[in-house]
Amino acid sequence: MNTHSNNEARLENPETGYDRTDLSATGVLGFLVGLAIVMLLIHIVLWGMFRYLDRSQAAGQPPVNPLQTVHPSSSAQQSVEQFPLPRLQADPVAEMNRYRAQQDFLLNSYGQSSAPGGASRIPIERAMDLLVQQGLPTQPSSGAASSGAAGAGGGQARNPR
Repeated sequence: MNTHSNNEARLENPETGYDRTDLSATGVLGFLVGLAIVMLLIHIVLWGMFRYLDRSQAAGQPPVNPLQTVHPSSSAQQSVEQFPLPRLQADPVAEMNRYRAQQDFLLNSYGQSSAPGGASRIPIERAMDLLVQQGLPTQPSSGAASSGAAGAGGGQARNPR
């Protein structure tokens, strides 16, 4: 036991220590109460400012046109049958499917065009095969023969100055 008390006496240093002043609970509590009061005041000031701005903006707006009507929120629940006539598309998905089927039939069948001039219609796969076999149709230009001789070195070179 005697050695234990010697170790404690040896570990103490009279020149060093710690700060004996500490934060008080009343100081922390007072800060939090003050912070809450300031936050409440800021919210009240902002609410009043936005209310003032809303009123001043509403006062500067032109009057609403009497022909303009505001529909109640229940109008969003109206069914298609309650829309006024003419109804343009009763079932847009079915109409789009019919249109696509009609276009697929025209692209994949033989037939005569209804346009004046009597053009014929062939399936698109057959048209692509013919294009690969025969190539694109070309049309000779009238100036190609005369400009070919001059372009081959028969003409004089111009000096660009």
